[in-house]
Amino acid sequence: MKTFILGLDGATFDQLNPLMNEGFLPTIKTLCENSAHGPLKTVFPPVTAPAWLSMATGLNPGKTGVFDYINRVRPESNHVAPISSAHYDRRAIWNYLNRNGYTTGIFNYPTLYPPPKVNGFAVSGMGARKNTPFSFPEELNSEILSLAPSYQTTLNLRNSTYKRDIGLFFKDIDRIIESQKTVLLHLIRNKKWDFFFAVFSFTDWMQHVLWKDIDSDHPLYNTATSPEVHHNYKKMWQKVDSIIGILLKTIPPDSNFIIVSDHGSGPIDSVFYPNTWLRNNQWLFMKKSSALKALIADTFSGLSESYDNKYTTKLTSLVKKRILKINSSTDFIDMNSSLAYSPEHNTMYGCINLTPKGKAEQGFKERLIKELQNLPEQLTGISSIKVILPETVYTGPYTGLSPDIYFIVNEYRSTVEIAFPKEPFYSSPSLKLRTGGHRTDGIFIGRGTIFKNTSLKPSILDIAPTVLALYDIEIPENIDGSVLTQSFKEESLKKMNIRFGKGLDETEVKREDQESLDEMKDLLKSLGYM
Repeated sequence: MKTFILGLDGATFDQLNPLMNEGFLPTIKTLCENSAHGPLKTVFPPVTAPAWLSMATGLNPGKTGVFDYINRVRPESNHVAPISSAHYDRRAIWNYLNRNGYTTGIFNYPTLYPPPKVNGFAVSGMGARKNTPFSFPEELNSEILSLAPSYQTTLNLRNSTYKRDIGLFFKDIDRIIESQKTVLLHLIRNKKWDFFFAVFSFTDWMQHVLWKDIDSDHPLYNTATSPEVHHNYKKMWQKVDSIIGILLKTIPPDSNFIIVSDHGSGPIDSVFYPNTWLRNNQWLFMKKSSALKALIADTFSGLSESYDNKYTTKLTSLVKKRILKINSSTDFIDMNSSLAYSPEHNTMYGCINLTPKGKAEQGFKERLIKELQNLPEQLTGISSIKVILPETVYTGPYTGLSPDIYFIVNEYRSTVEIAFPKEPFYSSPSLKLRTGGHRTDGIFIGRGTIFKNTSLKPSILDIAPTVLALYDIEIPENIDGSVLTQSFKEESLKKMNIRFGKGLDETEVKREDQESLDEMKDLLKSLGYM
């Protein structure tokens, strides 16, 4: 028996159901009608980095120490490091499978860089550094590039050309789809594997850029241009559906075939700036030199945004890091005087850290939370605020690495960003090319001789223990998810031997160097995630 998992980043039934009803996704529709399927609840926050890690391990962020692309390395510290394959080491699905003699294939898995040394092969996805090997074994690099010379793992979603010519965006997406399809099919047909996990990230990029055109209720929907864009979007998904059909014919007929996504998607129509709000409440104070530095930095950032090329990008980076000595938002803030601040994070959610002074002031945290919750009464455009404390959503030894306070603005319709504009809230997206964001419900579809036709509501944490159960491997006791027994046929379930054990030893994650941190930040900015 083999198992093939296809990850469609950001996919949600809110997107797919209308496309299925219109006839654009015949393969996916047939799968849903003859499989176990339903919305897949992701971890909090609904962000690619922690979600794919929890998918692979069955562990919540309190046990992985990963809450975002960039994470604190110690509690009570501002020092941060990016997620890497070290966070997966010894506790991912493929580690357990390899230990039990199974060969694994991994393709385009986000944040899995450097490529892990597995019994099989691994190709890193989004997060792979430029001009370095992105696959294991290393010679697979040249093999991939000979098959698809234009192969790439990311796309600059802030490319100013896309604002003028959205057709170029579709051409670039189409090129990525075709090159990744070529490589994926080659690996399936020509490499040995018992378990294969492949991910397409471009499905998430499309919703980020195109949501205003695929949602007629979005305030930026343009009746003159959006219908054509929406049609081209449907054609891209039609290609994905076609690839799924080819995959079903390519993998052995008795294989389990599973489709998952790391989170859902939905509209973005506004932006909240908590650091401006904190400053207005005199809970955050800027350094004396910050105003001039911020002006210079914003000027060069605007230049880089308008004239997107490698020269303006390098110039902007040089000015910020070498001349202005700005590496993060905290460089603008007087930490000794401030009580709280919003650190660098993915813009799909909000978070605040308390400074030592803020933690020492009795009752301040409670007062801050109350004022956050009162924002709908204070700021026009904010209709709802949901405050979430880490201890209520996480368990595990690394919970203390999370931000001190989380919050969601307008049910994820507002991004939350760390800049310091004049006003704390604006009723329009901060980036013209980012009108789609993340939601909590992704997708799950399970087809195979073991799966029955049923609807269910699984958690992203259930995927790892379910895969281990399929291969009759002992499930670690510390896994947070459950085996999706409700998705299995009764006769198959009777033959399974689901059991639990200690699992592999935990290993401390190594701190990344500054260069890799800078590259991760540049990547996140190019994607509009920071």
